[in-house]
Amino acid sequence: MKTNEVDNLVYIATNQGLHVWDKTNETLTQLSTPNGLCNEVTVSSDGLVILARIGQSIANGAICSTDGGQTFTQLIGSGAGKIPPGFTRFEFTISSERVNDVYVCYTICTTASTVGIFRSEDSGLTWKALGSGGINDGSGALVYCSYIAVNPTDFNQFYVGSSNLFLGTYLSNSGLAGFEQLSSWMLPESSELYIPIYQHNLVFDSNYNMYIGTDGGFVYSDDLGATFKRPNYNLHNIETMSVATNGSGKLISGTLSNGILNNNLQNETP
Repeated sequence: MKTNEVDNLVYIATNQGLHVWDKTNETLTQLSTPNGLCNEVTVSSDGLVILARIGQSIANGAICSTDGGQTFTQLIGSGAGKIPPGFTRFEFTISSERVNDVYVCYTICTTASTVGIFRSEDSGLTWKALGSGGINDGSGALVYCSYIAVNPTDFNQFYVGSSNLFLGTYLSNSGLAGFEQLSSWMLPESSELYIPIYQHNLVFDSNYNMYIGTDGGFVYSDDLGATFKRPNYNLHNIETMSVATNGSGKLISGTLSNGILNNNLQNETP
């Protein structure tokens, strides 16, 4: 699920398509997407740009709307500006603000053994490859745990993770990206660069604190990924599939087979 900060709408990806929940009118509307199944959705802050992963077929993979879901464009293809076919998983991220009247977007596209990272400078309509650095560690984890998140303070940087976390920086002179590894699951747990293996999700609050959901619970960083901490707020260290924050310090995390945990980060038990 993703929210639209302007209209307070909630976008819900389901096996019956992409739906929008209007809290004001308490109505649920299904958007007309090319395929009934929707696996993942990302929405811009104004709700006009929607990037979604759809269908069970590789060819159906990903779509984009720049008019709030009225129409969608297929992103997979062999032509210029398309994401090449063959990937089975897509994760998207959109810059927090428009840049020259458009959003800058990134996607990580994976199979069990391959990875591609792409950037769009026209709100998701066309894409170009950036390379992938050393993100693929050969573990096969990319097909079921990978994410990408644009740096909220710099739209030319993005965080991408699976087994470990990397910082990507777009290099305008080459049109590619440089990658810096920020964490390692092989370090001692006491290390400030340790994040548990198999990372699923990364979000920021309004103060640019970073929260990452992993198989070993969640970690956070208050310095944009220079160091990481495992919090001591009575949150259970169990497999965390997703995390979200309302920006004012309250945190909610979705776990694997252990329900939903809520904590306001003030030492209250979830």
